[in-house]
Amino acid sequence: MADAPERARHTVGRLGTIITCAAVWALLAPPRLLGLPNQPELRAGLQATVPLVASETRKFQLGRGEHKNFLYEAVAQAAISISFVQTEEMLSVKWSSGGTLQVPRTNDAGLRSAIRFFLVPVAKTQETFDISCLHTRLSCAGTVTVSEAHPTVPADANIAAHEQMLAEAEDIRRRGNETSWPVALEKFRTAAEFFQASGDGARRRAARNGEARLLLYRLSDYRAAHNAAVDSILVDTGEADLQGQGLAWKTLSSVEAAVWTGLGDLYTQLNDDTRAEESYQKALPLCLPMSNAWRERMPPFCCRVKPEPPRN
Repeated sequence: MADAPERARHTVGRLGTIITCAAVWALLAPPRLLGLPNQPELRAGLQATVPLVASETRKFQLGRGEHKNFLYEAVAQAAISISFVQTEEMLSVKWSSGGTLQVPRTNDAGLRSAIRFFLVPVAKTQETFDISCLHTRLSCAGTVTVSEAHPTVPADANIAAHEQMLAEAEDIRRRGNETSWPVALEKFRTAAEFFQASGDGARRRAARNGEARLLLYRLSDYRAAHNAAVDSILVDTGEADLQGQGLAWKTLSSVEAAVWTGLGDLYTQLNDDTRAEESYQKALPLCLPMSNAWRERMPPFCCRVKPEPPRN
């Protein structure tokens, strides 16, 4: 049997081998933060850039958390339209023009609704579009369509400027506050007047829909919201912009639901339970189309309306 010093030398030798193997394994293993458990591998969210050319249409599909980057090489003095149409869940588009990031745009007017970009470059620029799903936990899909390019005319710059104004107003409506909402209201109204004068019914309706929703959900001006929604419904675009038409009717129903619920609240405060219940029941069929799937995002005036219990 080996003596104590000999056993010690063997133990140290084995320990050195273990330390060496552990060091090599650490170098070969995927890196992770110290003190944390092994992290799952993450998929690359941003995919390779897809070039776009005039007069083309492409379909795309995005999984949860995925992005797709499109690039259009804009030519000076050549106006062009690029639109992204959702075919599943809603899309979010971040547009960068010549390296300058613009306000994001989304489409929430329902299936087949479009996010439009009218480009009027004064010089050769790179226009990039980062596409993702608006709801990050869902997958989405869409179609991108690039129109034919045409030489710019003086009116094109005005169209592009007011389209951008409309996008800015919508962004403020979504992410602004009591201070900035009046600014958005003015932008919506200015854009609506411009597109009415230029004969662009779809964009005029988009501006009026945005105005009505701002007045209803943010500023609680139900009379003005009603007028804006009615004006949006009366815009004649024939069979075009069916999604915008649907959003206009939905907004009008929401205004009427808010009015009836407000009356119900008033009668409740006056201890007139009969009229209060009548008012709430008139609001009920207007609130139900918002469906249980949207219950968490329903406006407060609909959350207070409850169906009548079944009668025996």
